[in-house]
Amino acid sequence: MQGYVVFSVEHADGTASAAHLAHGGGWLYYQGWGSEDGRMAQTRHRIAEVLTTLKLLSSMSQGDDVPGLKLSGGLNPQTLLQGRLDVEAVALAGHSYGGATVTALCSQEPAFKCTVALDPWWGALLADQAALERWKTNSPLLIMGSHRWNTPNSRGQLACGGERQAKLLQAVRYREEGPNGSQGGGAVLLVIKGTAHHTFTDVVPYFQTRFSWLIHMLGFTDDIDPALSLRLISQSTLAFLNRHLPLTEAQRSQFRQSQPLPDSATSAVNHVATTSQHMPSAEGQGRYTSGGQKTDQKDQTAVHEAGLHPGQVVLDGLSDSMSAGMKLDDRTYESRVKPEEREVFENICRDNIAILQLSL
Repeated sequence: MQGYVVFSVEHADGTASAAHLAHGGGWLYYQGWGSEDGRMAQTRHRIAEVLTTLKLLSSMSQGDDVPGLKLSGGLNPQTLLQGRLDVEAVALAGHSYGGATVTALCSQEPAFKCTVALDPWWGALLADQAALERWKTNSPLLIMGSHRWNTPNSRGQLACGGERQAKLLQAVRYREEGPNGSQGGGAVLLVIKGTAHHTFTDVVPYFQTRFSWLIHMLGFTDDIDPALSLRLISQSTLAFLNRHLPLTEAQRSQFRQSQPLPDSATSAVNHVATTSQHMPSAEGQGRYTSGGQKTDQKDQTAVHEAGLHPGQVVLDGLSDSMSAGMKLDDRTYESRVKPEEREVFENICRDNIAILQLSL
């Protein structure tokens, strides 16, 4: 059996509510954002953690002995993933602070073939980051922003960091080599109507049965049915990965027909998607809650773990919409965002699109 496997990084930079440190270091609790310099140090720390994760997974895939590595349940780290990971098909995904983290990394590290940034908070990007100035890779980027964070407030500002987002969308464009050249692989900005910052988590559907009162109290509300939004997010993510990761035709065909997403990760692993997540507070009006009921509560700070969610995958015709693209052995992929990609997301999200912008 083949499919994607998601590895979630538990960041130890002080931005998570709690992180269990390695080598008996105990627990590190939320340290706050601190100064601008402190936040930039946190971003660099996160980038280093993700790179360390990739190095670790590559070693485990080769069956190397990693000194000091211990797994729960008595699992053998030397044999668990040996020969089971395709480290040539690695993607990044992250939510909020994690969205900025993975974007910063994919702009400078070619090992990651493409990246998905879920409602990224661009305030976490380094001011001199390649992502904002000149990309050093041709890795395509999918930005799925929330409707609330991409709607101007009373001061005309975007909660996501509109000025930096505009600068990034310009920097990621491919330009010919030269003094002002850039290797950017292009980007897709997709905003689904009615979504909020927490929409990209599984908080509402996970807690809706027994803890609907808590959902109301925390203000986790949407202007879109949570089940629909998670399905659209999952489909859009898979469509992007299947288009921009180097896959064989047999691998890509697995996602060409409608099929249910699993309720939990399977043990078979072929491709790696490293996730990075943490979210600052956001405010906005909301309507949908656990049972589809309406409310006018506000969003508040929450911490979560991101991943793929149950739903239906409808990717018919995905392969047909691809051009010849790039070849790697017997695998093909699109190394850049192409104009026809607009149709892919239009077919998935249809009337639920608030913003669909391509930076080529």
